Amino acid sequence: SAVAWTCALSVDKTTITAGESAKLSWTYSYPDKFVIDNGIGNITKNNSSVTVSPTVTTTYTGTVTDGKGNSRTCGVTIIVTTPPPCNCTISATKKTIVAGDSTTLSWDSENAVSAVMDNGVGTVSVSGTKTVSPTETTTYTITFTDKSGKKKTCVITIVVTPKPVPPTCTVSADRTSIVRGESTTITWNSEHALTAKG
Repeated sequence: SAVAWTCALSVDKTTITAGESAKLSWTYSYPDKFVIDNGIGNITKNNSSVTVSPTVTTTYTGTVTDGKGNSRTCGVTIIVTTPPPCNCTISATKKTIVAGDSTTLSWDSENAVSAVMDNGVGTVSVSGTKTVSPTETTTYTITFTDKSGKKKTCVITIVVTPKPVPPTCTVSADRTSIVRGESTTITWNSEHALTAKG
């Protein structure tokens, strides 16, 4: 009588999101050769497994072949879903500040797993706040990454105006002491002033 021989493939997750992985396991009996397609290749160890990370829905097919060229197949499909897009928002308590002042940046995101801010800040949470005190007009960019590696950036520019310079003035008189009825000439000068009152 003929010896029965079989193969079976299974996965620990039948549906994954792009960027995730699943464990593909197999068993087989009595073949001379067992091959799994999609880059896995010739199998020499029974009751084993491999981690796979398909980027699109994929059917893995195993083929057992006996010494006479007879073959049987077994298969399993992993459905790959596309994650929703990564989105982000960013705002500031004040988009224009005077040099020396500060403003607080606030950001939020959807479907992001990591975030990095430029200008030497580095890794930040996927939603959060940060108080900044730029000394000149500065653009802040946060790059968010989703679990499949896709990136989304949010940008905000903080306009920095120079610190106002206080007005200065000098006043002099050609005579600082006079008798009633006499006159003197007063001279004045100012910088950074818009108006003056006597």
